[in-house]
Amino acid sequence: MLDPAALAAAWDEMLRLPAEERARLVREGRDRVAENFTMKTIADQYMKTYREVIGDRAP
Repeated sequence: MLDPAALAAAWDEMLRLPAEERARLVREGRDRVAENFTMKTIADQYMKTYREVIGDRAP
């Protein structure tokens, strides 16, 4: 659910973190994306979903 007040509070909390902590969070987030969202992993996830939906009806 969308909760604008909670989102604003989270942003406020994040912006109050020390610069070093914000930089660490950015690095960790970037690393997570690089590891988990490559073209191969996304394609594999699409194919898995496709096979689950189509099943034996696949050409």
